[in-house]
Amino acid sequence: MPISFHGGHSGNYCDHAEGKLEDVICQAIEQGFTHYGLSEHMPRTQSEYLYPEEYKRGRSPEQLEHMFAMYIREGRQLQYKYKEQLHILVGMETELIGNNFDEIEYFCHKYTPDYLVGSVHYVHRIPFDYGENEFEKLERLLGDTEAVFCAYYDAQFELFQRIRPQVVGHFDLIRLFRPQFSLSKKIWERIERNLTCAIANDALFEINARAFKKKLDEPYPQHEILQLLVTLGGKVTLGDDSHRPEEVGLNYEKVFQFLEKQGISSVYALERDGQGHLFHKQVPVPC
Repeated sequence: MPISFHGGHSGNYCDHAEGKLEDVICQAIEQGFTHYGLSEHMPRTQSEYLYPEEYKRGRSPEQLEHMFAMYIREGRQLQYKYKEQLHILVGMETELIGNNFDEIEYFCHKYTPDYLVGSVHYVHRIPFDYGENEFEKLERLLGDTEAVFCAYYDAQFELFQRIRPQVVGHFDLIRLFRPQFSLSKKIWERIERNLTCAIANDALFEINARAFKKKLDEPYPQHEILQLLVTLGGKVTLGDDSHRPEEVGLNYEKVFQFLEKQGISSVYALERDGQGHLFHKQVPVPC
């Protein structure tokens, strides 16, 4: 019974994704998913943070918010339409840029997503995962790779403290362009601090399959971090981080093998009770 609580990005509402949102849901049903959480990116409110593909299409921050509103609307419609076939949650993935916590809280209040995926894609207002050039720009700005990793985990810690997301998105995304970088004591101290904080908030940590598509050897988080997470009492869930219907469940076989190797036989799904409150449901990892 596969599940995912990070993904469902579609060409309808995300310019670096493809396909239709409903096709994402239909693909999940076809693959036998029991739970699927949609988590479109929250709108960015300043033109300076638009991505090249958005500039190319003439987007504005106002258009991005309109697209997000339409995503919530269609997500709710699909949630009702397919409720007998799939437990769907309509969520939002955070965009932490600087200290825009008020913006995140504003969109939560205005659009009332079912849950949040707490992700960090920017460090010092630079989108470090957009390309290696941006990552190198950060290294030059901060002095070295260790400083970049530390800044990432410091930003993530603030997000966990202020926003308390229900799902932690790709915990160690910062290693995307430096997967072999040796984690120093300073970095490990931050990792343990962040894990402890999110665990105290009762967050789920996704095992993110998109790392394999990015040619990494392990999903996010890598096995050493996952071992610490489990030791600290953390709970894991799954995320395909799909950006088109064809990516629903992509590389899950590798994720299942990874979890088996780490001695993890069950994960957790987010589910709503009769009053709409979220709770954790333990489910077995498919063999």
